[in-house]
Amino acid sequence: MSVALPAIISAAIATHPELASEPVLEHAITVAVPSLDGLRGAQIAYERWFPAHRISLSASVQLRQAARGDYIGMRAGGGGELRWFWRATSFLGPHPDGSMIGWFLAARIDVNVDGTHDLISDRWISTTLEVGTSALIGYRLAPWRGLELTPYGGLTWRRDVDLSGRLPSWSRGAIAGGVTIGWLF
Repeated sequence: MSVALPAIISAAIATHPELASEPVLEHAITVAVPSLDGLRGAQIAYERWFPAHRISLSASVQLRQAARGDYIGMRAGGGGELRWFWRATSFLGPHPDGSMIGWFLAARIDVNVDGTHDLISDRWISTTLEVGTSALIGYRLAPWRGLELTPYGGLTWRRDVDLSGRLPSWSRGAIAGGVTIGWLF
């Protein structure tokens, strides 16, 4: 009996390739869901997984309309993120252990340029450089094939510098949160 059970399991896996061990997916493309508010912008990221260290590196770009009406505000920027998946396992989904799923801690840095344009007088009012950093915790779900959903939250600090020199620089801290949706491949 002790030999028959492993033989039956091996035969089942051989006849059903979807039951065989899946390869670890090392790439992800994601979109930050809050950035799609009103379809006036997007933040898109590419993430690369390094399974030997259980870390991933991510690079993102964003472009969004930050104000509208008599004024138009535009924001363009980029960011980078380092994530450490402390277990790299998930109880939801078909992915093998060692994939970039499950609980993670992250450190993020962002650099953005914000511009505000007065439509009435047809002039640029100000341009601001924003540099920020964040400490985040999150959980990546991968419930079906390569589909991923990642809620996260944490603390962030931002420093704004008026590039015209008319206003003093200012800093602020905040609680950050968001959700990404994307595809692992």
